[in-house]
Amino acid sequence: MSMSRGRQKRFLREARPSLRWAVKLALYTGQRRSDLVKMKWSQFDGEFIEVRQQKTGASLSIPFHKELRLELKNMPRVANTILVGERGAPLTGSSLSVMVRKPLREMGVDGYAIHGLRKNAERMLVVVTLK
Repeated sequence: MSMSRGRQKRFLREARPSLRWAVKLALYTGQRRSDLVKMKWSQFDGEFIEVRQQKTGASLSIPFHKELRLELKNMPRVANTILVGERGAPLTGSSLSVMVRKPLREMGVDGYAIHGLRKNAERMLVVVTLK
C-alpha cells in the first residue's frame, strides 16, 4: 500500500536520520528493498546511481532528484553501502522493512511497508514526466 503525502511528510519529519535517508532513497529511486540495501557509494557519481536489480538482473542508471542528492551530501559514509543500520553495519532487505515498520506503528500507522514506497515513486515519476 502506498503512503499518503501527509503521512510521508510526518514520517520524514519525525524519523531519525538513517531512517529518513532509507525512505527517501526508496521514494526517489523506486527500487525494491533488496536493491536499496545493496546500493554502494561507489555506484553514485553525484547525479546518477548505477544498479543491477537483483530480481530481474536489469542494469539501470537512475537519476537522483535534487532533494535526494542533498540528503546524500549530508550522510556520513561509514560503510561501502549507502544504507546502514544504527551501528554502521549494512542492512538486509528484512532489516530495512523492520526499520520502517516499527516507527510507523509507533505513529499509529499500520499496513504500510517499504515496498509500498515503490508505488509512491511511480506516481512521483509520472507527475514529473507530465510536467
